[in-house]
Amino acid sequence: ITPRTGMDGRPMTRATVDRQRARGSVCSSVTIVIHSTWGDQFYVGLTSLELLDGNLATIPLKEGMLEAYPRDLNDLEGVDNDVRTLDKLKDGVNCTSDDRHMWLAPFLKAQDAQEAPRNLIRFDFGGEKQEVAGFNMWNYNKNVEDTSRGVREFSVYCDDRFIATFLCRKAPGHVNFDFKQVVLIDQPPSVDGILRRVGAPPVVPSMPSRGRLDNSRRPSVSGGEPRPSSRNGRPPSGSE
Repeated sequence: ITPRTGMDGRPMTRATVDRQRARGSVCSSVTIVIHSTWGDQFYVGLTSLELLDGNLATIPLKEGMLEAYPRDLNDLEGVDNDVRTLDKLKDGVNCTSDDRHMWLAPFLKAQDAQEAPRNLIRFDFGGEKQEVAGFNMWNYNKNVEDTSRGVREFSVYCDDRFIATFLCRKAPGHVNFDFKQVVLIDQPPSVDGILRRVGAPPVVPSMPSRGRLDNSRRPSVSGGEPRPSSRNGRPPSGSE
């Protein structure tokens, strides 16, 4: 009998096989409810977000499968053509400090578990069932100061079923290493995670209709911000 080998050519042990297979949840949609940021009261963002199947492989996303509320900064009154749009979560540029490859949206701070609306990200598989085991997450990483806009606490729902509330690590604000975080939905909850569940809505929130949001009390995010640096230290053209 020829033993199974891994990518490095070495025989795969039972522990190796177990690590490559995660227990997922079979569902037709996944909803993320964002509860908090790393300090910013007005905006929340991510650099990249990938869904993982039971083999911890990335699930391909077709056009129209990804939705969010608010969708991005262009939902604010007086804001148009901001490049930090929702599609940047799946553009394949993950480890970066260039915010042209990041998603940023108005942050809606809810006061209690019943209050709506909330910041939502939803993956809809169009009625098809898909096993989902977790996420690859790269938090908002424009620069050290703006990492406060990154997602902190978030809850996950598979279809209508609450899974758990998780903590997303703060991004480093640079690209000296890959800051990806792997979140598996079958991870046993910690004591802190159980406490975080108190703030989760008891049922999965519905996706509100898209519309313009009041922008009168938010600080501007256009102009005056440090421009992200590329690897040669120069700001890329076209960035604010």
